[in-house]
Amino acid sequence: MPEHELVGALAPAAFMPTTRTFRFAESTLRLSELADADRHRLVDELAREDGELQRQLSTTAGPVVYFGMAPIPIALELGRRLGPTRRIVAQQQRHDTKSWRWPATAPTVNARLDGVPAAVLPARGDVVIRVSCSHPVLADDVRQVVPYPIAELAVEVDGPHELVLQSDDDVTLVAGKFGQALDAIARYFLSCETIHVFAAVPPALAVRMGAEINPTIHAKPIQTYQYANARSPRYSRAIVLGQRARPALTSSERQLADSARETLRRSLAAVRALADIELDPQNWIEEFVGPAGAKLSPALHRLGPLGRNRTIVDAEIADEREANGEFRWDPEARRWVLDDRLLAALGARLGSAEVEAAGRLFFLHEAVHVAKQGITSANADRVGRLPRVLEEVDYVADVWALVNDFGRAVRTGDTDAADAAAFFRERLRVMTATFWTFDAADLPLSTIPVRRLNRYLIWYWIRIALESVDDLDGVGATGSHLDKTDRQPW
Repeated sequence: MPEHELVGALAPAAFMPTTRTFRFAESTLRLSELADADRHRLVDELAREDGELQRQLSTTAGPVVYFGMAPIPIALELGRRLGPTRRIVAQQQRHDTKSWRWPATAPTVNARLDGVPAAVLPARGDVVIRVSCSHPVLADDVRQVVPYPIAELAVEVDGPHELVLQSDDDVTLVAGKFGQALDAIARYFLSCETIHVFAAVPPALAVRMGAEINPTIHAKPIQTYQYANARSPRYSRAIVLGQRARPALTSSERQLADSARETLRRSLAAVRALADIELDPQNWIEEFVGPAGAKLSPALHRLGPLGRNRTIVDAEIADEREANGEFRWDPEARRWVLDDRLLAALGARLGSAEVEAAGRLFFLHEAVHVAKQGITSANADRVGRLPRVLEEVDYVADVWALVNDFGRAVRTGDTDAADAAAFFRERLRVMTATFWTFDAADLPLSTIPVRRLNRYLIWYWIRIALESVDDLDGVGATGSHLDKTDRQPW
């Protein structure tokens, strides 16, 4: 933003000798790039310049005037860093006139806060705050990503649209309602675990909302979201406000990530070749791996062969490096986005051949989730509220992936039925090592959910049992004698 525009927006006030201009974390993003923006990189930029920002703030007692067009999660984080003790005037560029000046000098909007209870609620869980200003934040869109909150508070402006805010007083009013929502959560929801903020607001309001956060009173994690109308679900997780910036990847870690990404492309190509194999849907396992496959569970038979699975056929691995530390499937573009940090960790834990095997198991596992079990990013959290259900579908997807990879190896001559036990022991070693890599990227290992711990224990147990067998008949017999929660694991 040129300095003459700053001067014009501030008039009739004038630049004084004590006025200081600080250009903070300047990056350029197109609107179409917001959904896939590396928000952690943007937070890293904030962190790098935060020391200078705090030094500037410490040398002047005057107000902070904000001019910017940051993504909403980043604007919220900037406001949080500015803090609640300093007066902040946030300017917003209008779409119609391109002016940075507010057209009014008094309040012009009505805003309300709904959903505050009359008494303390002891329930433990997450609380949602919806802030509808530029556009309505639809409850149905929110439930796709946070399906079972213990409460939902809503800050709503009458007649939301992109130019509804006309003055700094309007911004103050709506930001104040957001602050009241945070206060209500601190007062009435003592067992709240995470606050989820869905905000359809302009950047100026987002900065002021962030400044309402008092780290002493509002100590719960605050998860923000990025909106993308063309995607399903429309909201995706962005950053947790106040979360420590991640250290940048080293050059060696970046090389590990690049190498793992290329290796996983080979994994995907190997799995894609399975889609061309025609198998009888009723007896596909026996055709694929031999008569011993008949001993596997009916649930596995019902899933059927890979076929023309949309996550495999015509799918590709994107060059994009950011997926919030994890991975995601983009159904519209038919591409897998794999985060560099996850790939670097995988490459550090496993050798190249092991990464390729882990990749085949990963793509097969996710293929059955998406196309056959109907588990996607839109409903995984919802299913996760029923841990036994998710444990079971994860387990069946693991077995289905192992059976398919064994069938692939038999057809390519890499193994045969006589060496089946050794094959599965080795694949289970690779698979559990991959579990550790993914879980370490997702959450502190001191807080692994019971269903995930069960998944480790089941597969370690089966791997030990396979030490006493050799061929495919022995593998099948092992599965039929090992019992998991009243069901055969194989």
